[in-house]
Order: sequence, then C-alpha cells, then structure tokens
Amino acid sequence: MGVLLPAALALLALAIPIIIFYMLRLRREELSVSSSLLWRRALQDRTANAPWQRLRRNILLLLQLLLLLLLVFSLARPFVFTQSIASGNVVAVLDASASMQANDAPGNATRFDRAREQIDSLIDGLSNDSRMTLIWAGPSSQTVASASGNKAALHAALKGLAPSNGKSDMPSAITLAAAAARQLGNATVVLVSDGALGPQSVLPQVPTRARYITVGTSANNVGITALSLRDAPDGPQLFAGVYNSGPITVTALLTINVDGQLRDSRSVRLGAKDEQTLTLQALPLTTKLVEAKLTFDAGDVDTLAADNTAWALRPVPPASNVLLVTAGNGFLEKSLGLLPGLKLFKSAPEAYAHSDAFHLTVLDAFMPAQLPPSNLLIFAPTNSPLVPVSGTIPYPAIGQVAVNDPLLRFVDLSKVNIAAAQRIITPSWARVLVRSTAGDPLILAGETDGRRVVVVAFDLHQSDLPLQVAFPILTANLVEWLQPSTSIDVPPVLSAGDPISIRPLPEADEIIVTPPGSGARSTTLQPSSEVSFAGTDSLGVYTVQQFANGNPLADPEQFAVNLFSRDESDITPRPDLAFTGTGPTEPVGQQAERPLEIWPYVLLASLLLLAVEWWFYNRAGRLRPPGVPARKPSK
Repeated sequence: MGVLLPAALALLALAIPIIIFYMLRLRREELSVSSSLLWRRALQDRTANAPWQRLRRNILLLLQLLLLLLLVFSLARPFVFTQSIASGNVVAVLDASASMQANDAPGNATRFDRAREQIDSLIDGLSNDSRMTLIWAGPSSQTVASASGNKAALHAALKGLAPSNGKSDMPSAITLAAAAARQLGNATVVLVSDGALGPQSVLPQVPTRARYITVGTSANNVGITALSLRDAPDGPQLFAGVYNSGPITVTALLTINVDGQLRDSRSVRLGAKDEQTLTLQALPLTTKLVEAKLTFDAGDVDTLAADNTAWALRPVPPASNVLLVTAGNGFLEKSLGLLPGLKLFKSAPEAYAHSDAFHLTVLDAFMPAQLPPSNLLIFAPTNSPLVPVSGTIPYPAIGQVAVNDPLLRFVDLSKVNIAAAQRIITPSWARVLVRSTAGDPLILAGETDGRRVVVVAFDLHQSDLPLQVAFPILTANLVEWLQPSTSIDVPPVLSAGDPISIRPLPEADEIIVTPPGSGARSTTLQPSSEVSFAGTDSLGVYTVQQFANGNPLADPEQFAVNLFSRDESDITPRPDLAFTGTGPTEPVGQQAERPLEIWPYVLLASLLLLAVEWWFYNRAGRLRPPGVPARKPSK
C-alpha cells in the first residue's frame, strides 16, 4: 500500500486546533440543589476554572479525529498493488473476425463478449493519468477511441462494437496499433483474439510492450467453405465444400434449396479435421439461386453459426447484339457464335455503318473514322487516336503475362507463336495484360470515354493462337468483361466488407441496394460512370434495382456475400500466437502489477463515520444509565 499525494498528509495538522478547542471548552453539568448554601461549591469551581483544562476522555473527540484522518487519507490518494493485464497507457486491439462469434464462452456467450470483458477490465484499471486507444480489427481496421482517459466514454465505445462476418485484416490493425503506441508513449499493445488468423498470417512487431490475451475454449465447428454453380450439358451443377475443424467425428445434415424449393437433403459424416466436397448435378435449367444449410442433432458439435449457411447465384445472361466487322475471319466468327446469349451480326469493313443497336463491336484489322458508342474488341488495329500504332513487330515472343488478371483466368499463352504484331504505343487509359520479351504490348485493356476496350495487337491469322486451347477461353473472358451478364462486378468469392462495382444503365437516375433480412435498410446510390458499394457487412443475398424517374429498369439483380474462409471456420483457439514487441513480452496468462486507488472506499468510510458521529451527538443522551439526568454531549 502507498499514497500518490503524500503532501496531503500535512493536513493531519488540523488535529491540533481540534484538540485545543476541546481543552479550552468549559464543561458544566446541570445539578439540582436543595439549598442555596450549596452554591458556594459552584462558585469555588468557577474561580478554580482556568483557561486550559486537562484533556478528558471524550468519544466525540475520538470520532472527529478519526474522521479527519480518513478525509486526509482519501485526499492523499491511497492505493494498493493489484494484478492487471497491463499498466500505464494501453492500445487495445479487439479481434472482430467472424470466428469471434463462436459461442463457446460460459453462459453461451460469444468469444467477442469475453474479449469485451477483458478490455472492460483494462479500462477499469486505467489510472487517472493513463490513456487508452481502442482499435476494432475487422475486415478494415478502425480506431474507435483515440488516446482517451474518459472511462465512461471508453466503456460506451466498447459496448457499441460487434463482430464482423468476415476475416479480420490483423496485420493492418497491428500496424495501426503500433502508430498509436508511438503517439501515446510508454504504452502496452494488448491484442485480444482467439488466434484464428490462418497459418500464413504474420503479425508485425510493435515498438513497445506486447501482450496477447486469448479467448475461446472449443474447436468444435462444422462450416460450408465453398459453394458454386456452373453450367453443364445436362443442367447446372452445384459444388459444395464442408469442413470440420473439431477433434471429433460429426454427422451433419446438408439441405439444398433451389429457388426456394427443397431440392436435396443428405447426411454428411466428417472426421476430425476432415473436409469433403459434394456435387449435385442436373439442377433445373431455370436455376437462379441455391441456398445450402447445415443442421446438427447435437448442439455442442458446432459453436459458430455464421458458416452454416451459404448462397450461390447463377446469373442468366441477357440477350446481347454483337457486331463483327471483318473482311473474313472464321476463327472469330466461330468462337463468338458459340457464346451463350450472344446474337452475332457481321459486316464487311467497306459496308460498315455507325449504329447504336449493338452492345459490343468487334473490329478485325479495321478502325472506323467514327467509333461506335458500344464496348470494343479490336484485333490488329490500324493507327488511330484511340490506339496509336507506330509500325509492326516481326516475330514477337510472349514475355510478361498478368496471370492474376481476371481477363487471363485459365489462359495459358506460353506456347503461342506470333508471326507479326502491331507496334502499339500504350495509351494512358490502358493496362497491359501481355507483353513481348522486348516489352511491347500485345494485349491491352481499359476504359475510356464511358466504354470498355480490349486491344489484341496481332491478327489471328498471323499466329497459332486459334489452334490453342487458350483461344476459346480467352475469347469468353474478354467478352464476359466487355459484355457482362449483369451490371454488378463482383469477385469470384465475395466476403463481408468487400466492395463491389455497379455499372449504371444509361438512363438510370437512382440505384437502390437492399441487403438481406426482412428489416434491413436499403441504400440509395446516385449513378456516375461507375458506382462503388462497400456496405456488404451482412451475409446473404443482396438485391440491386436501378430506376429512372421512379420506374424500375429491367429486372432486379442479385449478388451473394458468404463466409468462405477455412481460417475462420477453424475456430481452434491459438494461445501461442506470434505477437511480439521491442519491449518485454509477458507470457500469456501472466499478470502485471498496477496501483489500484482505494480513495473512493476511504471516502465512503468517512461518510459513514460522519453519520455515526452525528447520531452519537444527537442520540447518545438516550443511552445514559438510570438516575443520571439527560444531557447532550458538548463539543
């Protein structure tokens, strides 16, 4: 025990005047006498009375001195040392990933609830001169309280937080915490998490003390980690992946609903750490939405509900008019004609006429004086302001390829040979997908003047690309990007918090996005060249409807947000997470000593003592022995 303000103890000197007042004060008693002769004794007492009296035993004096001692002691801010997670300034990082929704804490509470309790105790343990920064580590990290010493505000900010439905970007959160620790100075970064970050996650080192507090007790969970639809000759096919992260064998019931109707129900038996893939074939040709759901007979084999349901959408491509302008190219004509939902028209270059009736125009070794308003796919372009050409390149070899670009997905160009290609000066609007070994662009893509453009620098007749397996795949990828089946651009796997792009229709003046759930609130967007929407926090199916003058344009479109993450579905707590700092790192579970101020309790004891003193002064006369006259004790 100690005091933070020892100078306040000097106020104990106030006990001296209190004692002096009691020594100066005359203490006379009321006596009944039978004769005036007895007044002589009283007069003798009066003459004998001196200014200073011998200090007599007095309960009120003792109570008042004790009250003074407690009041001065509380002003000195007494404290006792107690065990705490951290002391001084604190930067708390709260893991808000989907795995923190697992309800394996006592009382069916979630891991996120338990983590909030840990940070609540950190807030309560802050001293008056300490500050805390609170960081929410979800798909995108957020600082919800910065360098605050207001405990009520910190508790309120913490209470308003909730776990996300996606994977946390923990490296970014730790980087943000490191910057906050530098700002606070002499701070401890405390990470509260279950450690379900994935085996490849590497956390940066913080430039101060680091503490990791793990939450969670169970690894029992079964989740859907994949769900996709693809077309097949006998109808759409459904692929589903199911993973058991627990240490015990589990039997689950997987039900498949197609467009709201039960299509299939099957029992799935999974061993410990087992993953299975299931296939459902010959779905109806009209299939649009598939919902898969897991249910369990035993309630303790699955503690995370967020990955028990998944959705897959099969967009139906709208009818699209495509114009092919060529002097004769059977390769292009055949590959375009095989694409579903595409109506192909042909024109010779000399017969070409500008028209707004086509959604996509394919130009083969031809550039019109006036470009059509549609998207463009250009092969072997001639020189033009859109695509500047400065000559030809003999026998260019395939060099650098942007293999991660969606336009080249599943496309292998390593064996393609080219006899000649146009030497293109890369326009400012374009990104290069394929370069020659000399660095010249061979395939470019980009957007300009409100249209999408893809340029292939060589004539197909001057290469063996049409004879390669990559050609029909490349054509399908390019046309899908140039003439998308929907106005919504979403990645193959859309997770919670990921943004999407919406291409407004030309006449649209309003776009409304409705999230899943009956009580969900819609978001209204104003059209521009391309609209970005990042409100994908909930799991489920979203609806996008475009309007013109209050009237809907075409049919509503949909996209699905799923928790397809094996790292999040594997909820095994990890107490040995590699989280370090340049300062001393205490082992998980070890506590640090911090001063806990107890002056509020001392002040409360002072108030209780004051009540006792008041009661004794006003009521003590009632406790006199029989035969003693009533009197009030004097101060």
